[in-house]
Order: sequence, then C-alpha cells, then structure tokens
Amino acid sequence: MRRGSELVDPVLREVVDRLQPSMATVCRYHLGWDIDGSQAAVQQAVKRSARRSR
Repeated sequence: MRRGSELVDPVLREVVDRLQPSMATVCRYHLGWDIDGSQAAVQQAVKRSARRSR
C-alpha cells in the first residue's frame, strides 16, 4: 500500500492542483491532504461549485 501511495499521490496531487480552486479544496479535504479543522471553508467551496454547476 505504501509503495502504491508513493507512486500515485504525486500524480494525483498534480491533477488536483489543476482544478478550479473551489473544487481543489473539496478534493484535498476528501483525500485528507489539507484538513485544517475548518469545515466552513469546505462548505463554502461546495456551495460555490454547486452554484456554478446549475
């Protein structure tokens, strides 16, 4: 598992970094990368993304 993470994580991070900032925030949160304890930032990003998708 560790070796798989070592191979996949850098590529996955590059892909997530190319997303719109609001979507990248949500992805990072769900992947456990940028959890700062602030759910408000994630909720705002989800709301912005939902508005854009309409």
